[in-house]
Amino acid sequence: MSGTLGRTVYAGTPVGLAPRGRAASVLPLAWPNANVGEALDYTVDFSRELAGGTDIVLATATVAISPSGSLVASAPVISGLAASFALSGGLAATGYVVTVSATLASGKAPSAQVLFYVNPALVP
Repeated sequence: MSGTLGRTVYAGTPVGLAPRGRAASVLPLAWPNANVGEALDYTVDFSRELAGGTDIVLATATVAISPSGSLVASAPVISGLAASFALSGGLAATGYVVTVSATLASGKAPSAQVLFYVNPALVP
C-alpha cells in the first residue's frame, strides 16, 4: 500500500511565506476531500522533518482520529520514513483531524496532524 502523490503529506515542512518583518506561519497539513463511501490510501512521510540524519527507519506508527467513531483507519504499513494506511467511512460534510504518530529506531517520536474532510453526500 502506498498513497498516491496527491494523498501524501510531508510532516514538518509546510511553512507559509510572510512579508518581511512578519513571522512565517505553519500551514496545516491536509489531504484532498473524500466522497462518502470511498476507501482510499493516505500517507504521512516524515523524511523531510528528519532530513540530515542517518538513514532512520520507522519502527512503529499509530493513527488516531478525532472525532472518533465513524472514520476508520487500517493498520499502518511502514515503508522507510513513511506510514501509509486506508481511511474509510466517515460522515458526510464532516471534518476530521487525523494524528499519525511514529516511533523511530533511534527513539525519536515525530507526529503529524492532518485535516481530512468528507464531502456532503451527492443527491442523484
